[in-house]
Amino acid sequence: MTKILLWIKISFIFIYHRYINILSLLKTGEEIQASGKPTNGRPKLSKKQGIPYPNVKLPDVIEDLEYLQGPILTLLGDEYGNLFIEKYCEEDNDSMRMLRVRTSQKLVDDYLSRSISMYDLLEMSDNGICVLVDYFTGGSFDATILHIDNVPEYYMPRKTAFHEPSLKE
Repeated sequence: MTKILLWIKISFIFIYHRYINILSLLKTGEEIQASGKPTNGRPKLSKKQGIPYPNVKLPDVIEDLEYLQGPILTLLGDEYGNLFIEKYCEEDNDSMRMLRVRTSQKLVDDYLSRSISMYDLLEMSDNGICVLVDYFTGGSFDATILHIDNVPEYYMPRKTAFHEPSLKE
């Protein structure tokens, strides 16, 4: 029994230190490799901006919160009850880039009631960790995990962008 408890404790310490190490890499951008298939004219993330996130399972769409000729802001959920916000960034002929953050129902409700901006909704995400997802024609995708501070500025909304109910599909 003591060996099992010791093994659990060592495993927990290892996982905790690995998690802290990943967070520090994401925050400082030291020697981490970027993911990404080059797309037509789209800037690739630099080697210090993100970590490839292979085999990520895509959460299910709950609803499009804002829609204009395509989804602008979408609420997603997974089988564990986690909620995610996915924000449109850009697209080209064969792919679309979205920014995904984990969120809470309270933050979503605050955004929908115009108590917080879209910028705040993304910034207040879970530990500042987000995922840039490139959806390709044909159903494949590529994902890169990074810290919200490393998201290119032009992918972030203005700090004055609040929910616009008229953009509901």
